[in-house]
Amino acid sequence: VHNPITPVGMDFVGIEVAQDFNIALNDMGEVYTWGQNGSGELAVPTSTPSLNCPFKTGICDAVKVDAGYQYSVVLLYDSTVTTFGVNQRGQLGNGNNTTTHIPQTVSSLTQVTDISTGYPHTLAIRKDGTVWSWGENRYGELGNHLLTSFQGGGAFASNVPVKVTFANGTTLNKIKQEDPFAVNLLND
Repeated sequence: VHNPITPVGMDFVGIEVAQDFNIALNDMGEVYTWGQNGSGELAVPTSTPSLNCPFKTGICDAVKVDAGYQYSVVLLYDSTVTTFGVNQRGQLGNGNNTTTHIPQTVSSLTQVTDISTGYPHTLAIRKDGTVWSWGENRYGELGNHLLTSFQGGGAFASNVPVKVTFANGTTLNKIKQEDPFAVNLLND
């Protein structure tokens, strides 16, 4: 059913490596995935446990890709964000906690210019310089001065984007990922 292909003659402009899978973006805006697929992070049903060569996901209007822990995040040409994979901590940002291989639009988030994933959370910068976050918030990763709790194991998280609040009203224009647990927010 799923025919992995070997992309030949394409120029790849972005690639991200997660613990057990990879996601890549070519210059045509097409997204490819391969590796482990325990939670749908490859955008194929979990009945396919892994792919050992790149699979064309069907997303063809991407401008950036990123890989979290068992989930994928894609910034689209229209400045919206789509996600797929594990969603136990709200990592998909779609308003629920259902794990899925079907790309989901992040709730109420438009005009996005940059994305970055942490281990169980994601950050996005909008055109106006505001920073938004969703996913796990056990240690304040979401930057909203709250430890938000929802049902599901008592974990602290938000399954919809929340605004990161800076004390002095700072706005930003770039996210730089240093490791899976921390990011640098830059105002170049």
